[in-house]
Amino acid sequence: MAYVNVRLPEFYGPNVANPLMGAPFRAALARKSVLWLGTQLDVTVEYLYVDDGARAMLELALAEGVSGQTFHVPASAPTTPRAFWQLVQELAGSPGKVRSMPRPVLRAAALVSVPAGELVDILHLWTHPILLDGTRYTARFGHVPATPYSQGIQQTLDWFRAHPDAVNAN
Repeated sequence: MAYVNVRLPEFYGPNVANPLMGAPFRAALARKSVLWLGTQLDVTVEYLYVDDGARAMLELALAEGVSGQTFHVPASAPTTPRAFWQLVQELAGSPGKVRSMPRPVLRAAALVSVPAGELVDILHLWTHPILLDGTRYTARFGHVPATPYSQGIQQTLDWFRAHPDAVNAN
């Protein structure tokens, strides 16, 4: 059986309408403050434009000689949730602020909400920098798909404007 492991950072982009990533885009478009549910605003992270992740997975799926290997696909650049969501606010023309969900509030919500409980289970992803090394991917394909944040965010905002009622459960 052939398989390849692909590790990707958190996704954003068109059709990514879940509460973690979609809700802040909706808030920015509504000219409201963004509430980041990851609780930490200043830890170095990456956000991957969904089309870049799809492109990378397709390249790997069609590649010969990669079975059993693991590839990391980093985003276009390291950032922080604060910087990322401030750019979303700026590109949306929103005067809103960027806030984070206090950890105790999220833990309390987890007592009565399954999605909040699932989020509590992955909060460790935003407590210290986790940056992916795309060296193996670049060596194999010569590049890592990397849409600049300003371009990906603008395309995502445009999509949310065109699909204001879009939701998904993931």
